[in-house]
Amino acid sequence: MRITNLNIWHGGSQKRNPLIIDYLLSTKSDLMVLTEFINKDGGKEIIHALESEGYQTQVSNTDGGYGSLIASNMNFIKVNSEDRWLEVYLSELDLHVLGVYIPHQPVK
Repeated sequence: MRITNLNIWHGGSQKRNPLIIDYLLSTKSDLMVLTEFINKDGGKEIIHALESEGYQTQVSNTDGGYGSLIASNMNFIKVNSEDRWLEVYLSELDLHVLGVYIPHQPVK
């Protein structure tokens, strides 16, 4: 099983999305976890590209804030989702996957 975990930095951008999409598809991963994902225009572009290649996708939040996206070429079910936290279950592998975006907080 090939897994890719990538922080896409500010949800991607019009300029970077083609590079992000090309990279993700080139990995031929079975499972992808993207953090700092934003479910707006740029994020929807990434979702569309992955789904067009047969990936099932799920986002952690729909409010346009930072969160996580999980994509897999295997079927999964969403177990739990809270803002930046997303858990899915891949029954084929009896595997729970947790995608969490934890923002950097400077140490004071």
